[in-house]
Amino acid sequence: MVNIANIFLEKGPPRSYQELMEYPGVGVKIATLYFNHAEGANQGVGVDTHVHRISNRLGWCHTNKPEDTEKCLSTLFPSEAWPVINHALVGFGQTTCNAKKPLCGGCPVRDRCDFYEHETK
Repeated sequence: MVNIANIFLEKGPPRSYQELMEYPGVGVKIATLYFNHAEGANQGVGVDTHVHRISNRLGWCHTNKPEDTEKCLSTLFPSEAWPVINHALVGFGQTTCNAKKPLCGGCPVRDRCDFYEHETK
């Protein structure tokens, strides 16, 4: 992070998605989140482990890789929603739909969840 901060101080903010992707340690998710939130330019859905897992559990996507999940979600939701999807699903994944022991009993969307249906059969 210190390296990136120094690059920002030297060069100013990146002018393009590709330029930011060249910074050390910056991948697709961070570049997407940066442009969505810092620049207000909806570049896609920032997909991390929570977003990937929950999107597949809910049956919105049927993907094996986060890159494919990003493409899937970008077609399901309008671009105006892209910046909030990451925040909503990350919080949900940390509090309710965690990886090892999801709290399905108290989940507000369990009746629409492929994972819950599979686990209760």
